Amino acid sequence: MKKIFFLFFSVLCLCSCNSFNKEKSTEITQNVAEGNYDAVLNELDESVFQAIGKDSLKTILTKMAQQIKLNVGDDLDYTFLKGEKKFVYHSDQKNDYFYTETMISGDEKCYTARIHYNPTTNKPISIQLSEPYENPYTTSFWWIAAILGIGVMAFNIFTIVKVKKSNLDRKWLMYLLIILLNTPYISSSPEKISAGISIIHILGFGYAFMGKYSFVKIGIPIGAFIAWYKMKKNAKEKSLDNE
Repeated sequence: MKKIFFLFFSVLCLCSCNSFNKEKSTEITQNVAEGNYDAVLNELDESVFQAIGKDSLKTILTKMAQQIKLNVGDDLDYTFLKGEKKFVYHSDQKNDYFYTETMISGDEKCYTARIHYNPTTNKPISIQLSEPYENPYTTSFWWIAAILGIGVMAFNIFTIVKVKKSNLDRKWLMYLLIILLNTPYISSSPEKISAGISIIHILGFGYAFMGKYSFVKIGIPIGAFIAWYKMKKNAKEKSLDNE
């Protein structure tokens, strides 16, 4: 009971921290994009002011806001992408830091703002902008790939249901084939369309929304095709036995 309580408490604390950083990062990113410099400066860690003067920081933030307005526009949306904590070992010492990424999107172009935090004060020590890139949701092939991927996943689920109702032996093996054997695959991202071979590809559909690195993966449902072949063969043999 104590272990369960400890696990629940740990997960609750982790979720609370992630929620705090998510809201904070989104707010800071919005202030950067909209040129609310004083609000951004109030959030920064003291070490930033020691390294860079306040006037220099305002100049940097001004250029960031101008760059965003020039490439993305005035009508902006903000989407929190991820938060990650990392450990760096240097001279036998372990240093930890964490960062968040928030996407600034317009009708056609996007930026990703990465904010690094001081793990002790939980305040930003740097704000970085990516190069502008195509909005994933405005590329037609992205949507086509997403619809096809959902179709493949639905086909695999439908096949699992049919296998469950069939008279096949070792159904568990068919389930594994359907779930895991979806190869080769086609991947669509904002920058390119690619293909590859992945032996294990869950239900033939993969998706990640990570700004510039967003992708949709569609696997060829080889496992489901094998299952349909086995069911058809089994039904034919049963029919011959009845005759």
